Amino acid sequence: MVGEHTLQLQGVANDGFIKAANLGVVVQEPVLLTADGARDMLVWIAGLALAAVLAAVFVAIALGRRRRTNREIRLPQPEPQELTFVQ
Repeated sequence: MVGEHTLQLQGVANDGFIKAANLGVVVQEPVLLTADGARDMLVWIAGLALAAVLAAVFVAIALGRRRRTNREIRLPQPEPQELTFVQ
């Protein structure tokens, strides 16, 4: 079954006529994934997962510092003063 083939699709159009479409396809042998290829793919996936975790930790630390900085910036409150009444 490997080689060039023709795929024919048939259907009924809106006007009621049967329509056909022919499409040339090439069937090839499947590509075997070797142990080296699987190991390389695993290294890439592990590297991307590690990068995603590090990015999440960096964002969490940055947001924590930002919130802490916003809480620390407060205007000084005036000290309460005693009122004396003169009669």
